[in-house]
Amino acid sequence: MPKLIPEYKELIKTKIIQAAGRAFVEKGFRGATMDDIAGNAGLSKPTLYAYFKNKQDILRAGFKSMGGVLNPQYYEGRDLDALEEISDVIIGLKDVIPLTFEILSLTSTDEDLREIYLDYYNGMVNSLEIFLKKQQDKGTVRGDIDAHTLATILMDIPFGIYVQLTLTQSDESIKEYWSNALEAVLKK
Repeated sequence: MPKLIPEYKELIKTKIIQAAGRAFVEKGFRGATMDDIAGNAGLSKPTLYAYFKNKQDILRAGFKSMGGVLNPQYYEGRDLDALEEISDVIIGLKDVIPLTFEILSLTSTDEDLREIYLDYYNGMVNSLEIFLKKQQDKGTVRGDIDAHTLATILMDIPFGIYVQLTLTQSDESIKEYWSNALEAVLKK
């Protein structure tokens, strides 16, 4: 059997993660099967298992591979407008709101999922904290609350927005809500 180059392995992993994401959105995390994921990826089930041992393993890799606002470099050299853009990210995730709530619900009984989601959540908070601390040092964000607390508050607001989106709030009202929340939380 020929040896696979690392770049090819990463492409296959990415293909599997994307296929799993589609299966999870379509059928929910619990409802999606490894057969569904393999079918979406156009791979055999043994090939799928050569890369990931189960759905939780794929989900963990998916969370780790997410870039954007999770990545501290996303904020590098940017100002507070970077936070305004998060409303577009939140709105862009409308299709995954049911999956998000399902995964959160499952974390109460599934220790692996809890660990996966907690790692992801903490990564987002830490990324945002670094950015907010730099903004505090510049004097553009209130300094009377530590950056970690501010980051945690800002990470929790989207869950309220998810509820609003579920209840059919308009994209424009969500953008306005997020902008007002940023001003209320960060205002000096």
